[in-house]
Amino acid sequence: MLAELGPPLRVAQAYSQEMTLDEAVTTGRFVPMTRALWHAATTSVFGFLWAMLVFVGWTIGISFLVVAVVKVIFPNNVAVFTLNGAFYSVGAEFGLPPGVEAHPFGYWVVPVAIAVGLAILIATQRASRRILGWMRSRRPPARLRVKVEVVEP
Repeated sequence: MLAELGPPLRVAQAYSQEMTLDEAVTTGRFVPMTRALWHAATTSVFGFLWAMLVFVGWTIGISFLVVAVVKVIFPNNVAVFTLNGAFYSVGAEFGLPPGVEAHPFGYWVVPVAIAVGLAILIATQRASRRILGWMRSRRPPARLRVKVEVVEP
């Protein structure tokens, strides 16, 4: 049997990867999703590209949540910033260069940033779960081929 399946370590790794993918798709929890995305990113080009998009989605979602928190703690640092009357940046800024003016937002930014951040995080998580489910369905089921030889004495 071992000759057909390969070394025990390889069989165990394949089983572990399959279990990780199954757990990520069925539960949708963060740690199994991260492990499954890591595996996909290290084994295929499509998985790598998808993991990069997921990373960007998580980063943008968390950034919106951080802007909401910064607005509450440092209200004058979340604004539209202009340099000599021209657009410079928008969001949270600390240590502005000379000549940059801040045009602060009202506190309406807090619930909007929270809503947008959570929406992006939820959409990224759901899309990841669907893509991992699609990847799992494309993987052929494991087939065990056993060759039985009968030796007569």
